[in-house]
Amino acid sequence: YSREEFLARTVADMRVDGQNPELLRRLESPEFTGSARHRTKDGRILDVEIAARDLGGPGAARLAVAVDVTERLRAEEALQAALREVEAASKAKSEFLAMLSHEIRTPLNAVQGMLQLALNEERDAKQRTRLEKARGAAKSLITVLNDILDFSKIEAGALELDTTDFDPTQV
Repeated sequence: YSREEFLARTVADMRVDGQNPELLRRLESPEFTGSARHRTKDGRILDVEIAARDLGGPGAARLAVAVDVTERLRAEEALQAALREVEAASKAKSEFLAMLSHEIRTPLNAVQGMLQLALNEERDAKQRTRLEKARGAAKSLITVLNDILDFSKIEAGALELDTTDFDPTQV
């Protein structure tokens, strides 16, 4: 606006149609700080933060400062959207790890069981050593999978703690 155009306008002239009438009343109070939406001369809508104050009694000058915060609000909205995406990706990763560890653990438990059955039969020393090493490797893999599952539960906020009474001196 030119200086003359601006001086001929009121806060009400610049407000966005349909804006809360209560806000307009508060804007014209002797002192105001808050946010609103204003329309520019070319019709763009701006989100603004406003500080306004009367500089004397009735009819005296009024000082009002409106700062365009449109870009900041857009950046904050984009940041919030990105944060929601990151949280969703993290949850999906945790759910995938949990599903994967379950899918791998089931056949691995069967392998471990079959190795134990094979060890229960008569074997020569060389066969027994190989079967024990295979069973130990299977146990190690199950431990790793359990750790992955526990980690994914922690990340997903789904880890449940058990409360158990115990004697620390015996532990």
